[in-house]
Formats: sequence, structure tokens, C-alpha cells
Amino acid sequence: MEPSARAFRQRGWFGIAILVPVGLAVLFSRPSIARDSFADIITDDVAWLIFLAGGTLRMWSTLYVGGRKSREVVCEGPYSLMRNPLYVGSFLLAVSFGVFLKSFTFAAGVVVVGVMYARHVIPTEEAHLEAGLGEAYRVYLASVPRFLPRLSGYRTSPAITVDVPALQLEARKSLGWVLLPLFGNLLAHLRYLPWWPDLIRLP
Repeated sequence: MEPSARAFRQRGWFGIAILVPVGLAVLFSRPSIARDSFADIITDDVAWLIFLAGGTLRMWSTLYVGGRKSREVVCEGPYSLMRNPLYVGSFLLAVSFGVFLKSFTFAAGVVVVGVMYARHVIPTEEAHLEAGLGEAYRVYLASVPRFLPRLSGYRTSPAITVDVPALQLEARKSLGWVLLPLFGNLLAHLRYLPWWPDLIRLP
């Protein structure tokens, strides 16, 4: 098995291998932002903005792609702006958790995982789609950026067909990520408590 294919099959372990130890280290460090300070308030506001952007992008993308990604070229809605809006939405959600947690270290760990996905996982998936969908997907690759949205390229039909089972699956997944603000704020609260173990110093 080629390294790229292996990376794609084991993509879920990238995040676990990096973020679990980073998360444990962060959990036993004191937040560098003073509690109830102006910076603390701004950090929460930024976290909510990132979280809402990520969640909205994931739900919007699912409405358009809903189980059709490997069968046809989806190039409308968010997929007319960028080729991987679901990945970008997931990335934003993960970053928001780090910001809710008041941990720049955890957010940096998410960025490392994101870079690994961008370099090893997503190109493999796109090559697989190109092999299956042919010239239509090659045209799409050449005209739509991978991550950074090109607003001038936005287009959509007046009506779209929604895959209800795919939408239901995303709704079940959302039961996990909607709790990110709760868990992030709860863990940040624990890290501020005077009796909570403060073993290392991390930003």
C-alpha cells in the first residue's frame, strides 16, 4: 500500500495520535489568559464565531453533497467556493474547541493535524475522485480552489435535491460537535480552579 493511501485509510488516527497527548498536557496546565479579563471575554467571542462558522459550513455542505460525492461532481453552493468545505468546517470546529479551552497549544495541535490532512489525506481523496469521475472532476479541480474560498465563483441552482439519510447522519454527528463549547468551557473552568493540578506551563 502506498504511503498516501495508507495515510488516507488511517486518517482518523492522525488527530488521535497528536491531539490526545496535547489535550492531556493542556488539561494539567494553567490558562495563560486571566479569568474574567477583557482578553478572556474576547477569546470566548472569537471561539463562538469560529464554532458557528464551522458548524454552518458543515451543515451547508451536507445539504449539497449528501452522499453524492463519489457518484457525481458536486460543484454548487459551498462546493463552488472551495473543494473541501466539510474538511474546512471540521477544522474550524476543532480550532474553536482549543479557543474555548483557552489553549493556544491545543489550537496549534489542530493546525498541525490540519496540515497533515492537507498534505497527505485530501490529495489522496481527490485523486480517488478524479479516477472515478474523470474529466468532469479534472475540470472542477482546475477551476475551484482546494481550501481558500473564491467568492466570485459562487453559484447554485434555485432548488437542490437533499439526501435525507445523509442529512440525518450529519445531524447525529452534530450531537457531538454541538457540545464542544460546553466541554471547552467546562475544562477551561477546571483549569482555572486553584486546586486543579497545574503541572506544566503552556500557552
